Amino acid sequence: MSRQIFSDTEARPDLFLWNGSVNHSFLKEWLAENHWQIPDDLFSFWQKTGGGDIYETETIFGPAGDADLGEDVLEINEELQNRGMPEEFLVFHQGTGG
Repeated sequence: MSRQIFSDTEARPDLFLWNGSVNHSFLKEWLAENHWQIPDDLFSFWQKTGGGDIYETETIFGPAGDADLGEDVLEINEELQNRGMPEEFLVFHQGTGG
C-alpha cells in the first residue's frame, strides 16, 4: 500500500475511520488459521490500521472490522465463497474506486 494514504490521513483525519492497530503476533496467527498469504504491504497496513473506512465510499476490510457493519474480512470472504468465489481469492476492499 502506498505511503500516501498515511500522509492523507495526517492531513485530513476527518476522511478516515480506522478500526485500530492489530497486534503483530495475533495477525500472523489469524492469517495462518485462515490459510491466507498476503503481501507484506497489506500485512503492515492491517497491523497499523486494522482496516476501516476511507472517504465515504471505500472500505478496507480487516481482521478488526465490525461484522455488524459488514467490514469483517473473514465474514465477507466466507459469504463470497458461499456464492462461488474461489477459496484462493481474498477480498479486502469494497468501494467505488477512483
